[in-house]
Amino acid sequence: MPLQGGFYRTPPQKTNMLSRLSPKNT
Repeated sequence: MPLQGGFYRTPPQKTNMLSRLSPKNT
């Protein structure tokens, strides 16, 4: 699963968790 691809399509709740796991996307 591409984190960058699904990062923006994921709901705000999931994006918050992903943003913590991937500081580059923050």
